[in-house]
Amino acid sequence: AEQYTPRGRYRVPGNLLPTRRTGATIKRYSPLDVVPQKGRMRLSLNIPIESLRDERGLAWDVRNKGHWGNGPTEIGLAEDTDFAYVMGLVRQAHEYQMADE
Repeated sequence: AEQYTPRGRYRVPGNLLPTRRTGATIKRYSPLDVVPQKGRMRLSLNIPIESLRDERGLAWDVRNKGHWGNGPTEIGLAEDTDFAYVMGLVRQAHEYQMADE
């Protein structure tokens, strides 16, 4: 898998990526990518925006836009953002990935 940094991209060895067992195979999953930016962090969630319960409307759809990360949904996390609420959205992405067989 490729990861991106401000200086470019690099390849991550497969044994460092998170995995989960499904029967006889091991699938790799990444419910979240973090892209640090000046003044905030951009979180790329690997869950379709239609499946995300976001009452505050903090997430946006980036499927048809160029973006870093592997998910179709992004959230901006700044100092004034409710961290507990954002972590609830991250948990939803994690549960979505774990339920996806």
